[in-house]
Amino acid sequence: MWHLPPDDSKAADVWITSLDEDAHKLNLLTGAVRSTKTVGSLIAWVNRVGGGPINAPRMMLGNTERTLTRNCIDPLREFVGPQNCRLNGGTGELFLFG
Repeated sequence: MWHLPPDDSKAADVWITSLDEDAHKLNLLTGAVRSTKTVGSLIAWVNRVGGGPINAPRMMLGNTERTLTRNCIDPLREFVGPQNCRLNGGTGELFLFG
């Protein structure tokens, strides 16, 4: 289960900074393994998708479909709940919140 970090932690600072970068279309996060890059980027991505036009296409990239699913989509499902995140494996489309 994903838990938000305390407001005064470095992880929270990374997430807040990422969420505040609305002017940028592409954000690259670097840092050590287990430094909340994935969780922070997923929160920023969900925030951007939720705040954008309805039915506007969005893209999530990964080296392979399998690694993208394991590293991003599976944690996203756990984070928002499987009822809010559905992957159509045949088309590669992810439906988030309907």
